[in-house]
Amino acid sequence: MEQRKKRLKLRAWRRGTRELDLIFGTVVDRLLDGLDEQGVTQIEALLDENDLEVYDWFIGKTPIPERHNNKMMAELQRFTMLSAKLQLGRTS
Repeated sequence: MEQRKKRLKLRAWRRGTRELDLIFGTVVDRLLDGLDEQGVTQIEALLDENDLEVYDWFIGKTPIPERHNNKMMAELQRFTMLSAKLQLGRTS
């Protein structure tokens, strides 16, 4: 499991697009120590998807496929929305 977490951290910061590197990397850094096998598997599955599709799911542009509608997707979406609010100067 520790080897998977190390790979996950590396992959999270090297998605391909800077926006997703920041989203995945920051969330994985914050949650990694507490992730169980299910959480690791959920993030790994998202990392296997197309960058543009994943980003559209995060920002709510397109519906999240049922296979990815889970706890880790919710964490990633929450971070994405909070970051956007902070950039716009809103906190609520």
